[in-house]
Parts: sequence; C-alpha cells; structure tokens
Amino acid sequence: MVQIFAEDEEGYYDLIVELGEFSASCVNLLDTTGVSTTEATLKDLDEMLRDFYSG
Repeated sequence: MVQIFAEDEEGYYDLIVELGEFSASCVNLLDTTGVSTTEATLKDLDEMLRDFYSG
C-alpha cells in the first residue's frame, strides 16, 4: 500500500474509496439476506479490529 501511495496518490485514495464502497455493499448484502444485521456486523468488525490491534 505504501508503494501504491508513493507512485499514485490519487489512485491510492480512489482505491480506499472503492474498498469502503465494497465493504458497505457486503454489510448491506448480509443484512438484506438476513445473515446478519448491519449493527451486528459492524459490532463484530469493531471487536475483531480491537482484538487485532490489542494483541
């Protein structure tokens, strides 16, 4: 990711936006199909990231 940023800053930011849009689509799909509510998915992601960075 650092190399992409160094070579093409605008492309890097476009990639970040696209990843955000993809993530939002995935969360919406889980909610729409009844697999997991948006709130539950975001809570699970939050816990996962907290665990990852704490240890």
